[in-house]
Amino acid sequence: MMDINKKSIEYRMKKNIIKTNNENECWEWIGRMNCDGYGGITYKYKEEKSHRMAWMLQIGDIPANMCVCHKCDNPSCCNPNHLFLGTHSDNMIDSLKKDRFAPAKLKIKQVLEIRQLYNNNVGINELKQKYNVSRNTIWRVVNNKTFTCV
Repeated sequence: MMDINKKSIEYRMKKNIIKTNNENECWEWIGRMNCDGYGGITYKYKEEKSHRMAWMLQIGDIPANMCVCHKCDNPSCCNPNHLFLGTHSDNMIDSLKKDRFAPAKLKIKQVLEIRQLYNNNVGINELKQKYNVSRNTIWRVVNNKTFTCV
């Protein structure tokens, strides 16, 4: 017989995820999110990130000192096919390789300027040169993948 807590969390997870029919696409979390774009859900009186809960429900327990990392680089994604286990160091190395570890390079004022300029038809290549960051960093800023609280 299924634990009532597990049944409840499965129900709450399902109602907060938009799944696609294609397992290669992100399953977007539409529930509560933090300022970095990670979903959150309360389980056993503790706040859990939605992608970690998705892992636990679909794959199994998360070993101590392990992170649930995103292959897709989408913090709101809960598709278990897009997740993998790694240490904190693994996650940081993955982030550096994909040039996602850039928030410290930009200040809030610059993020606001970038978004305003982009909305006024200034191109990504011009913005990357102006702010001395990668094209990917600019793309993530203008598409609200980083600095989501700004």
